[in-house]
Amino acid sequence: MCLCTRVGARDVSALTPQQRVRHEFLIGQWLNMYENIFLQWEQGTVDDDYFDGRMELLRSWLELPGIRQVWDAQKFWRSQRFVRYVAENLIDRRS
Repeated sequence: MCLCTRVGARDVSALTPQQRVRHEFLIGQWLNMYENIFLQWEQGTVDDDYFDGRMELLRSWLELPGIRQVWDAQKFWRSQRFVRYVAENLIDRRS
């Protein structure tokens, strides 16, 4: 799994079909975790400091082409509020 994530984060085309499935599944589950943190933050059950740190980490991961590719393919399955937050605050933000 580690190889799939390390290589796939930078170049999905370098993965075998089986590795690509593993990569997409793993990143999808990882994105589920971030969506869950976002939804809990919206409800006031996650501290702002913790939330900000997690979203900064997600922002940095989304800069990697292989992570961004999975996000682009799977964002339609996610809460539209989360997708909008990511688009407006993480992807479109210039650091």
